[in-house]
Amino acid sequence: MSSLENQPIHFLLNTPKEWVNHNLPKIREINSASLSSEIEGKQEERWIKTTEENPSDSHFSIIIPIRNEAEFLSSTLGSILMSDIPRKSRVTISLVTNNCTDNDKTKNEINKFMSRISDESIEQYQLKGDFQDPHIKRNAAKTTLPSSNISFHHIDTDTPGKANALTIGNTIARDIEDRVVICLDANTFPDIETIPQLYKTAKKNIVDGKSSHKKPAIISGNFTDVYHGQRMNGLSPRELLPSYFPQTKPIVVTGAAMAWDSEFIHSIGGIPATKMEDFSIGVITEYMGGEVVKLDAKTWRISPTTLKDRIDQLIRYRIGALQLITLFPDVKNLVESKMFFMKDWNEMEIILEEHIMNNSLEAYRSIITRAWKEIITESNKEFAQNPTDHHWDGIKGTK
Repeated sequence: MSSLENQPIHFLLNTPKEWVNHNLPKIREINSASLSSEIEGKQEERWIKTTEENPSDSHFSIIIPIRNEAEFLSSTLGSILMSDIPRKSRVTISLVTNNCTDNDKTKNEINKFMSRISDESIEQYQLKGDFQDPHIKRNAAKTTLPSSNISFHHIDTDTPGKANALTIGNTIARDIEDRVVICLDANTFPDIETIPQLYKTAKKNIVDGKSSHKKPAIISGNFTDVYHGQRMNGLSPRELLPSYFPQTKPIVVTGAAMAWDSEFIHSIGGIPATKMEDFSIGVITEYMGGEVVKLDAKTWRISPTTLKDRIDQLIRYRIGALQLITLFPDVKNLVESKMFFMKDWNEMEIILEEHIMNNSLEAYRSIITRAWKEIITESNKEFAQNPTDHHWDGIKGTK
């Protein structure tokens, strides 16, 4: 898809400069050929080299869960348009809006995007399939990139929650017999090579294994944080308050860019209904004897800028872990051993002390300690008040 021909560059206006600086040389190289047929031919060669598969044999789904993402959504979709995907591959991209409350700003952005990328009018159709969500709207919209098998679909539901949106997309993928499913967040920007890398690894680890002992796998990409605002003396909130520490050998799944087998997700009843969907999938996969496969497949994501935003994010993470234990009690020991913030305070203090000393954060000791105590107190309180609410609003600093 990465040919600049007929691709509206204005979709990339809000793309982070870090993404542009990294990808522009690649895009220029891709488009250095004089003929579009030559560009497509080279693209197909790269796809075969990366995936070891002919483009016409490749078919997979991409799910983008969306809630109130009007500011960055067009640029996220623009970065996907630039991805190195051959037009002969059958790619179904499901844009799943869930309970948007921004006066249709997000939905209008989707309509504008779908209208501009195709020579044909947007097609309205009726969703088929057996969905868990009783509030999904069966009226869906579709458009296809010119001279390609790459289609964008807009599906809407009144039910809030990323987990539910991903389950809807997974159901659609199963209905069209796509085993490989890729998830991208609506405010992230994948490297033009990321989707081919995720597809290759997912196909290899999930679909191609034919031995009887084949175990489930979740494929996790890598991410680079992008901040809109000033850091605290050069430190980001994530550096002050990391959620993962090497001492706990954490299960890390990057929800901004991950892939899985649609049949595996279906077998566990869909994406776990928690506020921490990516971690929940990783825990269940590991508990079942599978693995999280980490890739150096780059994705840029908008991250919290203020300490308050980061605290709110970590409160959500901890609530998600508590919800996962409630849904799947057998994973309790695994969650508590892997997640730093699920340990008792004495254990947490030991790990925090090592973090402070190793990273020269002595000046921030009281801030870090108070923040973590607030995270534990508030997450316990919110979970007690509403233990099943898995919907969450995006952090302001990422909007």
